[in-house]
Amino acid sequence: MHMPDHLLSPTEAIVGGAAAVALIAVAIAKTKKNATSNTLPMMGIMAAFVFAAQMINYTIPGAACSGHVLGGVLLASVLGPWAGFLALSAVVAIQALLFADGGVMALGLNILNMAAIGCLVAYPLVFRKLLGSNRNPVRTILASVVACIVATTLGAGAVVVENGLAGANALPFGEFLGAMLPTHLAIGAIEGVITGGLLWAIGAANATALDYNKEKGKVALHKPVATMLAFALGALLLGFGVSRFASTAPDGLEWSMEQVESQE
Repeated sequence: MHMPDHLLSPTEAIVGGAAAVALIAVAIAKTKKNATSNTLPMMGIMAAFVFAAQMINYTIPGAACSGHVLGGVLLASVLGPWAGFLALSAVVAIQALLFADGGVMALGLNILNMAAIGCLVAYPLVFRKLLGSNRNPVRTILASVVACIVATTLGAGAVVVENGLAGANALPFGEFLGAMLPTHLAIGAIEGVITGGLLWAIGAANATALDYNKEKGKVALHKPVATMLAFALGALLLGFGVSRFASTAPDGLEWSMEQVESQE
């Protein structure tokens, strides 16, 4: 779902970039206000884990395309929504600036579509509401699946709308939306199972590691060092081991664009 520059107009890129910068400024202030000694190292390790996880595209059953985790719900669950948003924004920026994964002009909107929607919309309004206080494996995975589906489909819909506003470069709206939504629904469902499993594993290993402070909206990890070590090891395994088995099929956005363009 990393949009290339040619899907957007310059005006959209400027507006999206300004909105992303404003949100990042708010996120920095809120994260600094609630930070502990573990916040910054945990943000770095979790960002590395999600960066490595995004290298692994998984094939979508019944489709000739692939997807990868976005990581917004996972990051917000472990770090809190604003710190999670900052971590995922850094991942999206590094991918665009160093690896040409998503356009530089489109960076602001990519941050909004992936980081803001996942961390600041799907996490507080869907995941937290569904999870509640009576957490168990089924409820954790169910909340994760629904939240990740919301995050990916809203993000995919945003891409289609933003492209529809691009003028001469716009793909047919209905066809593009029809290709994007089912594909990203499936991507989100798979990510939700992965996210729910990871969150439950953290809680089981750390004896209720994810402690939600409803008054302050913060997440406190009872055993942060163990959690950091686990995710650091996971990032290494994903980056240097599992990534070699990643699907080579086009991702959901590339596949959807190909489907629409082939019909024109």
